[in-house]
Amino acid sequence: MDYKEVISRLNMLGEHRIALGLERVKSIWERMGGEFNPTPIIIAGTNGKGSVAAMLSSILIKAGYKVGMYTSPHILDIRERIVINNRVISRKEFADVGSHVLSFVEGTGTNLTYFEVLTMMAFAHFQQKSTDFAVIEVGMGGRLDATNIITPKIACITDIGIDHTEFLGKSIREIALEKAGVIKSKFTDVVCSASGEGAEVVRARAEQVGTRSWLLGRNFKFERVSWDRVFGERFRITTDVNEYNIQCPLRGKHQGRNASAAIKCAEILSENFSISREDIISGIKATNWPGRFQTLIQKPPVLLDVAHNSDSMAAFVDTLRDYFKSLRCVLVFGVMKDKDVNAMLTTLKRLRIAHIYAVEADSPRAMSRDKICSLCSKLGIKCFTKKSVKDAVNDALMWAIENNGMVAVVGSHYIVGDAFRALGVVRVIPQTSWTYGY
Repeated sequence: MDYKEVISRLNMLGEHRIALGLERVKSIWERMGGEFNPTPIIIAGTNGKGSVAAMLSSILIKAGYKVGMYTSPHILDIRERIVINNRVISRKEFADVGSHVLSFVEGTGTNLTYFEVLTMMAFAHFQQKSTDFAVIEVGMGGRLDATNIITPKIACITDIGIDHTEFLGKSIREIALEKAGVIKSKFTDVVCSASGEGAEVVRARAEQVGTRSWLLGRNFKFERVSWDRVFGERFRITTDVNEYNIQCPLRGKHQGRNASAAIKCAEILSENFSISREDIISGIKATNWPGRFQTLIQKPPVLLDVAHNSDSMAAFVDTLRDYFKSLRCVLVFGVMKDKDVNAMLTTLKRLRIAHIYAVEADSPRAMSRDKICSLCSKLGIKCFTKKSVKDAVNDALMWAIENNGMVAVVGSHYIVGDAFRALGVVRVIPQTSWTYGY
């Protein structure tokens, strides 16, 4: 199969279909041989998973290793999900590994999901390319997620909040138990940057399994030192091993939580691999993770953020207030209907909003533009519907220029992806050239 045919086969599986469970994936993975030699680090949590994955990958690359990174969802190109040393999988490689995996799936009667097939494609690609490490972001939950077919060297659990309640449970405890399901071996070390009840659930699970654990606030901590629009954040991070003064290009106080988790993971790996303090500091500084409070245009400021639930929206609002203080803004906002949209909009009211342009993501889960405007009206927020993200971004830009204000695009990965396209961005992660050798 060529690249387009593999994409077509994947799309037939339904990008948005969710069927949690490991037996289907395990059976196919075992038919494929079940061999996986890279050292795996799995990252679960409600928010911050991708940022931790990007930071840890950057550290390991600085240390001289070949690092596979698997994340989801993508922003512009499906190949962003499967990356080796900051280069996306090529179209030819995607077609080859996709054909290989699908050859085992098709004809077996096993009804895998889009995400499950992509997960096996990533694992097979990292195995084939002999990566030293595989940094793996859980899709949803952990216990029954397709990524959990392997046993990780480290299980990192990031911030835990209320999200995906129809699948994971309605309380922090229930959700934390699902995420802690990636801890299943005494040989898996545990790093947890969650707080409160979620952290206690993770600690108890690690104790039950009989493995080592490090918790934010107990075994490592961070302090926000300063921040500015040019250099981003400066944090002082203290662990039970060392202290680091780091520059972090990912903006927001919450990134200190993510950076400290990535650093603790790197310290654990340094027990068996050559990873220096300098690798850790330079790796954090070199981290690239698009769509996270990313300023795409400086004047007027146009920023994009994939915040898509209540907790991440609160972090977005705090960060915008820190960096842009009293600037009035127009928001381009689109969101999934299964989120607590009322809570998200209530949080956004803390900003100096001139108005919101409500847009609709290209997803069956998307909340309609009219429904968004109806919720805004009840909260006293001026809102207008726009047929496309491109129209919304263009009109928001005109308003920002005329009123010395700013534009923020927020609410979902889909909306941010459409905004990148509207602003002429065709890729957010470097492409693999045909001569690039692994």
